[in-house]
Amino acid sequence: MSAQYPPLDGLSVLIVEDEFIIGMMLSTEIIRAGGIPIGPVTSVGGALRQIESRIVQAAIVDAKLIDGSGVEVARCLRERRIPFVVASGYDSAILPRELRDAPFVAKPISLPLLMATLKGLSAGSPALGGGESRDLSTLKDIAAPDGS
Repeated sequence: MSAQYPPLDGLSVLIVEDEFIIGMMLSTEIIRAGGIPIGPVTSVGGALRQIESRIVQAAIVDAKLIDGSGVEVARCLRERRIPFVVASGYDSAILPRELRDAPFVAKPISLPLLMATLKGLSAGSPALGGGESRDLSTLKDIAAPDGS
C-alpha cells in the first residue's frame, strides 16, 4: 500500500541532498505525491545550475553537501523567492542562521511531514527563510494518519 500524502499538484521540487540514494527516494516520493522532482543534485554547484536553468517552485536542501554547505543554495533560493525546507541530520539549533530560519525536517526524514511541509510551502506562502522562523507543529497534524 502506498503512503498517503497531501497532493503536490505538479509542484516542481529541487532535491539538494548529498546522499544520492536518499535523494532518489525523495524523488520517488515526490512523484507519488503528484509533484515533479528536479534532481537529486549532491553539490552546491549542481543546485545553482538547476536553479538557473529550470523552473523551481520549491526545494529540499540538506545542510551538508559534497562540496560545502547548503547556505549558498539557500541564499540563491531566497533571492529568487523560492520557498525551501531544510532536511538534515544535524540539530536545527546548530545550523547556520541562513538554514536555521527555514522550515526544518530532521533526518531520518518523516516523509508525511516532509510532504505536508512542501504542500504548505506551495499553498501561497511567501518565500521562507528570510529571517522568519516557521512553526511546523500544525503540519504534524496534517501528516499524521487519522485512522479513517
